[in-house]
Amino acid sequence: MEFEREAAPSSKDALAEDLLPDDALDEQVAIHVMGWTTAQIPWAYTAAACCWLNSDNTPLMACHAWRPSRDESQCAQVLETLRARGYSCTIDLSPTTVTTRFFGGTTALSSCTHPDRRIALLRAALQAASS
Repeated sequence: MEFEREAAPSSKDALAEDLLPDDALDEQVAIHVMGWTTAQIPWAYTAAACCWLNSDNTPLMACHAWRPSRDESQCAQVLETLRARGYSCTIDLSPTTVTTRFFGGTTALSSCTHPDRRIALLRAALQAASS
């Protein structure tokens, strides 16, 4: 079954991620890191649901269910996606902050420090995928 994909926002707009609320950060990560798009899929009898689609146009989950900023397994999925693409990552933990860095080979592509471990990882992943 083919679904009509919706247009993705610009990744340049996403680079101001320090200002993104968690829901917007989750959305930007889905689009620019995971490579997903959205589509309205018929649901029940007369309604439609917004769903994330992978590159094969396969529905993955409802848009509202993608919350890597709050869900450990989804955040790990982001990390594994970048690792599978050849990125490496370091995560430095201190009592008050976490610094996550992504590298392409030996070149540092991104770095983010934040009190929340998941937010630091997602922001650094978004920066790396957009570089």
